[in-house]
This record gives sequence, C-alpha cells and structure tokens, in this order.
Amino acid sequence: MARKKAETQTEAKEKTRYRVKNWREYNQALVNRGSLTVWISDDISTTWAAEYRHRGRGHQPVYSDQAIEFMLTLRGLFKFPLRQTTGFVRSLFTMLKLDLQVPDYSQVCRRQAGIKMKPINASKAMKKGVDLVMDSTGLKVYGDGEWMTRKHGPSKRRTWRKLHIGIDVNSGEIVYAELTSNNEDSGDSKEAVKAMRDLISSGVKIKSFRGDGAYDTHAVYNTARINGINVIVPPREHAVTLDEKYSNAERFKISWQRDDTIRAVREKTRAAWKEESDYHKRSLVEMTFFRYKTVFGERMAARNFPNQQAEVLLRSRLLNKLNQLGKPVSVPIKT
Repeated sequence: MARKKAETQTEAKEKTRYRVKNWREYNQALVNRGSLTVWISDDISTTWAAEYRHRGRGHQPVYSDQAIEFMLTLRGLFKFPLRQTTGFVRSLFTMLKLDLQVPDYSQVCRRQAGIKMKPINASKAMKKGVDLVMDSTGLKVYGDGEWMTRKHGPSKRRTWRKLHIGIDVNSGEIVYAELTSNNEDSGDSKEAVKAMRDLISSGVKIKSFRGDGAYDTHAVYNTARINGINVIVPPREHAVTLDEKYSNAERFKISWQRDDTIRAVREKTRAAWKEESDYHKRSLVEMTFFRYKTVFGERMAARNFPNQQAEVLLRSRLLNKLNQLGKPVSVPIKT
C-alpha cells in the first residue's frame, strides 16, 4: 500500500519535458553574442569624442558618454577588470586601424555613475501594453564564496545589494531595474509601486501585475486600482476581506481586487486559482534572474553604490540585447 502511494506521488511530481524547436536559429544567436560587430557601431569614430563643453571648474570632457558606455559594455560582456578592458580596447583599435584615444581605467570608473544612458530599451511591443512581473534577488559585493560559507560560516564582511527587476511576460525583456541597499527599507511592494509609477509616467501602459506574496499590500492594490491594472498576487494564508475587517466597508463602494482574489481562493483552492489566473507566468522573472547571474555572475564589479546602480542598468540593457538577438522556442515533448 505504501509502495503504491509512493508511486502515485512520483507520477504526480513528474514534470513535462521540453525540446528547443528553433535550435538552428538559437545556436546562431549564441554565436553572434561573441561577435564584436554586434557591439561596435559603425559610427564609433564620430561619436567617440565629447561634443559638449561645460561651464565652470574642472577639465573639459574628452570622451563622450557613448565611449564610456562602450568600455563598460565590453567589461560586462567579457567580465574584464577595468585595467584589462582598457588594454583590450587599445589593441582592438590598433587592429582596426582606428586613430582613437582610449580613456584610462580610472576615468571610466569616475564617470560610470554620471553618464546619461538611455532607458532600458525593450521591444516596440511595450507601446501596446505590458504584463508586468516583478521579483527581487541578492547580488554580492564583498564576501566569501558558497563553499567557504558552508564550511566556516558567514564572515562579517559579507555585503549584498538587492536587485529588483520587472519584466514583460510577452517579450521576456526587462522593463524595470532598480538596485537598493540591504540596510535600507527596500521592501518589494515599495519598489513595485515605484516601478508602476515610473513606467506609467514614461508612457507605458500596464495591463496586469504579477508577484509573489511579498506584493500582497494595500499600496500595490491602491496603485493598481488608480491606474486600472489587474493584480495577480496570492493573498496571505489568513487574509480577510474588507467587509470582514471593517463593518462600514460597504459604504465606501470601492472595488477591491484583493477581496475578489481572497474569495476565489476560498471557493476553489489556491492551486486552482493560480492555474485559472495564469499566476505561473511569474516564474519567467525567476528565469531572468538565472540568465542575469549566468551571463554576468552573482557578484557586482563596481564598489561604490552610484556605480553599482549604473552597472545594473547597463547589464539589464545588455540582457535585453541578447534576448533580441534570438531566444529558444520550446515545445513540450509528447510521451
């Protein structure tokens, strides 16, 4: 009897297997990621020098923001230190016979936080509206590796940053990225409200919002209600409706999405509600974190916080660029 029960549980946990349908195109996209022609623009020689001149104290800028961003792009892609990046670009310009000066590594470091980078460039489908999914993860600044931590315990110098990312379900591209300190009040719901407001102010229409239980707050639901956003967030285990909490809640006549979700979970089951509301699409942001740490690693290269914020923004743009070069199309394997 116990053996038959164990076999039933094993069958229930068995996951669907998938295969890549467009392997030839995806394989070529992986090859193109290492091509320098993808990352070097044709007008690099004309945009390398700074055009603006500031008034006031200090030396006039020699290199444009595009030049500094190009250096940081190669550093992020190939995981070079800044000194090594400088030598790589110098040799690259020598082979291409480009008569361009290369900024010193110290100058790249100083200007990293101040360069004016474009916003995160997602696909044109954003204009039609996005289905926003958010989550957060940790990025290491200082500290030992996982093996040393497991063997000797965590050290006092372990320092982390919290990365908040929002992606579009349809395109899989990052539409919002923000880095916060692990010491400040950087709650997930607080960043979700900021993300929705920033995207709406930039002209992006948000159709729905998905997140885990950390986003089950009044601030998220209020922001969504004001802007007509459908919230797909699981309620907490012992969540109650407004009617159950306040005796005079009916006279406010506010359509509270959270109450509808709580009733749906009670009438059905939590698993049935997740299946019906397509809550499982939230796992796409977990896949984005996996891609981020696979491509760039789980450590931050910059040391001061302003440079780290610029680093996260640049890496998010690079990840969108890699996504636009080509991504796999998976289909379930019939058994």
